[in-house]
Amino acid sequence: MNRKLDFRPGVVWVGGDAFVQIVDVKLKGSTSDLTLELKALNKSGSILVKIEYEVYFYDSVETKLQDEPYKITGEDVEIKPNEVGVVSEFNLSKGFPSARRAEVKLLRAVFSDGKSIDLVYENMEKFAIPPITDDDLRLLQKVVGQDAICLPAKLSINWRCVCGYFNGDESDLCNNCMRDQSQVFSDYGSIEKIKETLEREIAGNVEDDVDPLADLEAELGLDLDPVIQEENQEIAIEEQHVPEKKEFEVIKASAFKETGEYLAKAPKLNLVTLLISGIMISTSIFILLFRIR
Repeated sequence: MNRKLDFRPGVVWVGGDAFVQIVDVKLKGSTSDLTLELKALNKSGSILVKIEYEVYFYDSVETKLQDEPYKITGEDVEIKPNEVGVVSEFNLSKGFPSARRAEVKLLRAVFSDGKSIDLVYENMEKFAIPPITDDDLRLLQKVVGQDAICLPAKLSINWRCVCGYFNGDESDLCNNCMRDQSQVFSDYGSIEKIKETLEREIAGNVEDDVDPLADLEAELGLDLDPVIQEENQEIAIEEQHVPEKKEFEVIKASAFKETGEYLAKAPKLNLVTLLISGIMISTSIFILLFRIR
């Protein structure tokens, strides 16, 4: 059974705003299957198909394993514009089995249209890429976004964004994701800040979901649901009677309206006859009552 090896953070030479950048350098595997893996971000307008790079290897006590850099031409790949992908997986088992750290400098990038660009710049500096655990990466992406792959870093003449892109120090915005440099460092500068941001977001969501009635019940020590239910029932009963009252008023108004229309349309002779008949009937009733007394 192969013993787990103690690998050190990979080192990369960076020049701000390069079109093709290494975003991760990693040694992995065992002594019998030791592999150097490089991941790169392609910011050019063409498909990246190959890279050329040089590398120094170091052992567990930081001793350089060769006097001259080892030049490697990577395998054929297909990294589309604005995408991150593995650009090289080089097996070290036979050549450098004791390697525990790699220091990489990109030399040239080749694209699908046959064009290539040199990636060696006048002002470059080394940066040791700190590892990030899977848990911290998930936390970072939850707060920052799915394109986040690392914590930001301040170099001497460059700064690294959470998307992994190295920018020149004069760039206020990341030339890859357009995030603001000051906000990146103030809000996402460490896992502790990421957790604080997440806690504030969770607290804000909880406050938005607060039920004022629940708070009032807690303060008074009461259960207001039965009271509210009783009031709702009374309101419902009142609402049930309202249509009946309105219906009676409508019928009453309709009767008066019909009577008025009848009187307006009836012949005047008929109305006079009815009036005289009514007077005679009333007089007869009066005389009858008077005689009885």
